[in-house]
Amino acid sequence: MDGDKPEFIILPYEKYSQTSEGGRDFSSESAERSTDGADEEQNNIDALNREILVLKEEIRQKESAELVDNTESEDVIPGGY
Repeated sequence: MDGDKPEFIILPYEKYSQTSEGGRDFSSESAERSTDGADEEQNNIDALNREILVLKEEIRQKESAELVDNTESEDVIPGGY
C-alpha cells in the first residue's frame, strides 16, 4: 500500500485494455452500481418491514381472539350454580 492507495491492482485484461485506451471510468460505474445496490437493498428492507407489520397485526388479532374466547369460557359456570 502506498498510503491509502494500493501499489497495484488486478484487473481482467479486457478492463485493463479499456482503461488504457481511454475507455470508461470504472470508478463512476462502480459508484452507480453501489447506489443501485443500496436502493435495491433499501427496497428489500422496506418490503420485509411491511411483511413484519402485517404478521404482527395478525398475531395481535389472534391473541385478542384467544383472550376473548378464554374470558367467555371462564364466565360460564359449570353445573349451572
